[in-house]
Amino acid sequence: MRILFSILFLCTMGAAAYGQKPEPRRTVVAGKVENFEAIGNDLTVYFNDMLFEAAHTVDLGSTGGAFETASICCFAQNHTVKLGNGSFINVFLNPGDSIFVHVDGALAGKDLAGAVALSGDNTEINGQLLEWTLKGGLYGRAHELNNDAAPEEFRKELAQTLDDARRYIDTYAERAGMGEFMRDWAFRDHVWTLFNYNSGAGSAWEHREQMWDIFTREPFDIHDRKNFMVSVFQSDLTLYPRYFFMDSESELDDMEAEDSGVRVPAVRSMLRKITDSVPRGLARDFMIFGVMLHVVQYYPDTYTLMPELGDMFSDDIFIERLEHLVADAGKLPRSVNEGTAVVDGVSYLAGNVVERLPDGVKLMGYLHEKYAGKVIYLDVWATWCGPCLKEMAHAPALHEYFGARDDVAFVNLCMGSGAETWAPAIERHRIGGENYFVAGRPQFFQSEWNIVQFPTYMVIDKEGKVHNNVPRPSNTEGAIKTIENLL
Repeated sequence: MRILFSILFLCTMGAAAYGQKPEPRRTVVAGKVENFEAIGNDLTVYFNDMLFEAAHTVDLGSTGGAFETASICCFAQNHTVKLGNGSFINVFLNPGDSIFVHVDGALAGKDLAGAVALSGDNTEINGQLLEWTLKGGLYGRAHELNNDAAPEEFRKELAQTLDDARRYIDTYAERAGMGEFMRDWAFRDHVWTLFNYNSGAGSAWEHREQMWDIFTREPFDIHDRKNFMVSVFQSDLTLYPRYFFMDSESELDDMEAEDSGVRVPAVRSMLRKITDSVPRGLARDFMIFGVMLHVVQYYPDTYTLMPELGDMFSDDIFIERLEHLVADAGKLPRSVNEGTAVVDGVSYLAGNVVERLPDGVKLMGYLHEKYAGKVIYLDVWATWCGPCLKEMAHAPALHEYFGARDDVAFVNLCMGSGAETWAPAIERHRIGGENYFVAGRPQFFQSEWNIVQFPTYMVIDKEGKVHNNVPRPSNTEGAIKTIENLL
């Protein structure tokens, strides 16, 4: 009966996921956390639809543990509820669905599966997803393959890794009674997590065509609409242009150049490469959207390219969203004194010694005070984030350029990672600068300072104003100009 239900669910999945047109609809995640004092007052619901990505943070202390959040969503996929103790609950929703999440905070620290009760839409699927995430999931099993290997060797290692994952999922499913839909979801989630870890393999220019062949065939079929059921797929699509269509790293620099006479033609060239290489459809839509999302947030004047996008997208909703983002990009920087979120579990690496900061620190204000009189370039990253680590390789050039100055500080803030992985990652990747670690993901802090993805780059100027969406380290020239303009 369970398998039959899952098959019927898959067959009747909303047209927004597998049809020809995204259908934006209001989607609701609500619930109640009993005994929330045991796990903390903060609760954040992350709606992972990239077009309308939103993070809603609730102070349970002011609501008696109740919460109700909503966002526009276009795709049937998983979203995330993050509890105050850092635990997360995945929920699968079609656009327009509603789900009620009941949590007993007194049990959540010991047995989260036993502490959670779900009701509303897709209850059986979400029950299986909860069990898989907490007891069977492949999280932590995704890893970097040998990206330096020749394509055929890489292909063999990848195939073996995926075969092992499939066997693991099937064994777990038989034991736990997990249905066909969830088996499919679990495998696709692992596939695209692997891509996230290993997408940089495509940046080996001499193997790029072979890697493109690997990463566009099954199970990495970018035109298979069922992949939209896993949230990581949308963001992974935005990585394809960088790793498969750029002729060199300097092309990214040109796309982020301060001179619009350089930047606009570079962006236009990238868009043409995408349209020449990828058939019209949702996969191409997200690649183009990803390129434009990146540049319009940094450089709103890139909006001049908007009239050229009409024939590139298969759906006007992408242009509509970009227009909203261009408007948002013009917002003024905020002062650290406006911040109200406090953060617990902050550590600082002083040489080889880890020092713990007092709980309840207002972190942006703390950094401004500690590095008083300095412009602070802030890199928010995670140890498991492949793009974060690739950007870290460009940071030494920034450090060297400003090395003789005493009014610039480079601060790396690691979040959403295991404490045991932090210091080893710093040593392994030779990450310079001032290194801080925050346990879990402090939802109020992230929401307040618009930290919605890893990596995120910000600058705190000498007056304590926080500038979001500044150029990343790989855009060395852009980052240097941003810092120099604030000195």
